Amino acid sequence: MNIQHPKKMDIISRSQKKGFSLPISIRMIEKKQAFLDVLTLYLSDEAESFLSRCIQRIGLEKREFISSLELADLYHEVEKKLVKVLGEDTACRVLSQKNIFNIKEAGELTQAYGHVLAKMQLSPDELIKKIHYHQEREALLQKHAVELQEKIHERDRELHHRIKVERKIQAQSEIRRVIAAILEITLQPIGLQERLQLSLEMILSTQFYQLQNKGSIFLADDRRQLLVMEASVGMAPELKTQCNQVAYGTCLCGKAILENKLIFADHVNHLHEITYKGILPHGHYSLPIKSGGKALGVLNIYLEEGHERSRDEENFLYSVANSLASMIERQNSEDQIREFTEELEGRVKKRTHELYLTNHALQESLRSLQETQDMLVQSEKVASLGELVSGVAHEMNTPLGNGITCVSYIDECTKKLKESYQQATMTRRDLEQYLDAVQESCTLSQVSLQRAADLVASFKEIAVDQLTEEKRNFKLKDYLTEIIVSLQPKISRAHHKVIIKCPEVLEVNSYPGIFAQILTHLVVNSLTHGFEKQSRGLITIDVTQEKQWIHLCYADDGEGIRGDHLKKIFDPFFTT
Repeated sequence: MNIQHPKKMDIISRSQKKGFSLPISIRMIEKKQAFLDVLTLYLSDEAESFLSRCIQRIGLEKREFISSLELADLYHEVEKKLVKVLGEDTACRVLSQKNIFNIKEAGELTQAYGHVLAKMQLSPDELIKKIHYHQEREALLQKHAVELQEKIHERDRELHHRIKVERKIQAQSEIRRVIAAILEITLQPIGLQERLQLSLEMILSTQFYQLQNKGSIFLADDRRQLLVMEASVGMAPELKTQCNQVAYGTCLCGKAILENKLIFADHVNHLHEITYKGILPHGHYSLPIKSGGKALGVLNIYLEEGHERSRDEENFLYSVANSLASMIERQNSEDQIREFTEELEGRVKKRTHELYLTNHALQESLRSLQETQDMLVQSEKVASLGELVSGVAHEMNTPLGNGITCVSYIDECTKKLKESYQQATMTRRDLEQYLDAVQESCTLSQVSLQRAADLVASFKEIAVDQLTEEKRNFKLKDYLTEIIVSLQPKISRAHHKVIIKCPEVLEVNSYPGIFAQILTHLVVNSLTHGFEKQSRGLITIDVTQEKQWIHLCYADDGEGIRGDHLKKIFDPFFTT
């Protein structure tokens, strides 16, 4: 039976309804079940609690029987709820099809409407206006309720988004806190195993994620294809023993490194191959510790059985695994650097010893070479001195020969004069001739012997300078002249000429023997090689002074030095 009176009754206040006495004969349980059947179709689990609240609000919670007016109130509350869910037309159609009011109840309700309208003294037009007013009012209220519900939903969405953002911020903060702690542990002067143990304790100490305070860290041994446990927290002794070394591909951790990906389990399933009697129910996050795609180990975290997989927890574990990878890589680098340093130190030590032996051998060779050089220098000095002696000896032959000749001539003249004197045949002329001859011979002998004395003095000074390296003051031009004088027999023999250009007053403090050796070699070299193909040659020695320096320029007009020999003339022991 389709009725519309429940809406009309809604425009009448409850105080006006109380003035009517209607039979209380409608069974509450039947109507309640009818309403519940409708509500369950559209509100599901919320239907029963909503209907109970409506009955309590109207004051029917302890009533077994109700009147048609009270049923109309309950009808109106249910209708309003369905309007929000289904819309007004659909809600009215659904309730009408359910036939909440039977004919008798509808008649009682119609009679009640008539009494109310009579009492209110309303004409049909006034009633229609009042109904329209309340309908419009209810529509406005319904619109306001919808808008309010939308605002509530919007606030709920904003609140949900804010909660989500705050949780994300908290998650990032927790990740930063744990990573900062791991980085601080990484810098501590302790071994890798102790660093991993402290890091694992820090990871499991977080209260932000629903992780058990239990887990382990393994390092990969690719050569043996094994995971070796380096750190653990809260693990049973039996499990620590069995999991001390885990083969690649065995149990969750072995599969994580073999497949190079995170393995999740919310209970002890068939993948959990390592077990023992009395093992407690649990789940796992097992993820590889990777660096540049290469797995360095595995981080294994325990969970409560039935734990739901969480993207936030995985992001957290990936972040700390990256930090652990940096720690392991740093340790590997430090180990490599230490090994390289030790190897390098060993090489340096070995090389240092080899260099020491080589240096010792070089010092011995240098000492031997120095001795040989000293001997060569001494031999050179002696050879130079020999040439000087030979030249001086040849040069002294003439004055000494002249002196001997003069003495022999005087002796012969004296014998003749003595014989004439003994025979009494000596004349004045004989005496005058004898005196003239003696005078001439003495003069010639004196000049010759003085020449010989000068040669000896010059030879003595130069010879001493060449054999000793004493530093002294000497006039450079005089000394150069003495050197050339000592070499004069060799120079004049081939009709060569030497010109010395040097200031007369130039005095130096140096080693005259060095000057003598150098100049002797230069002159002998010019005579031997420069003038080899010419009979007359000119040697020029030009000395100039510039502040504290003396420039000595030696030149000859011989054939010169070949170009390929010129760049080697200062090389030790070079000769042609």
